Order: sequence, then C-alpha cells, then structure tokens
Amino acid sequence: MPGHLYGLTTAVAGGSSNSNVDLVVKDMTTGTEYTTNVYSQSAGGVGLFEVDEDFNSGITVDLQAEQDYVVYLELQTSASVYGVGEAGSDFGPQDPDIVYDGEGAWYSSVTIDF
Repeated sequence: MPGHLYGLTTAVAGGSSNSNVDLVVKDMTTGTEYTTNVYSQSAGGVGLFEVDEDFNSGITVDLQAEQDYVVYLELQTSASVYGVGEAGSDFGPQDPDIVYDGEGAWYSSVTIDF
C-alpha cells in the first residue's frame, strides 16, 4: 500500500502528544483486524515534528474465500497538557492553518499478491 503522510505533532512546556498511523486489514466476516504500524511520533516537553513523506507498507494476511475484507489507514492522536503548556497533533485538512495546508494520511492503491 503506497501512500503519503502530512501532519504535525507538537508539545511545549507541560504538554505531550502522540500520533500513530496504522495499516489495517479487517475481515468483515469475523471482525478480526490485522494491523501494522506505518508511522509513530511522540512529543514531550518541547518538540515540533512535521512529517511530509511517502510510505509503502505491507502486511501479510491469509485471505479466506467467501469472506469480505476492508483495507484502510487508521490515524490515532492524543494530546495532554499539565499546568501551562501546549500540545497538539494536526493531521486534519479541515482546519484553517496555512503553513501545513493539505494535511492527512492517505493511500493511492492496494496491491494483493498471491
């Protein structure tokens, strides 16, 4: 699965934040999920981490006949502040920032090898 990541993970003073992007294959028949990490970043104290890069990740799954599967990227973020500080994780294209315009995590195709 080739794709692209564009986002920001930040923390200042008493803040901390995390950003994780996983490739997930979900068996819709059984509810089983197969996951591999594509990107992970943490910021604590003082940190600013921007990601703007391509990825090409894969996962091995034994596909079964007559079962339905869904493949997707799962983006999980968290932020917390203790006292005065700031923390954030910005991967969303809907906010009005100018510097990091076009954020998100997306893929261009899914290839299945037999």
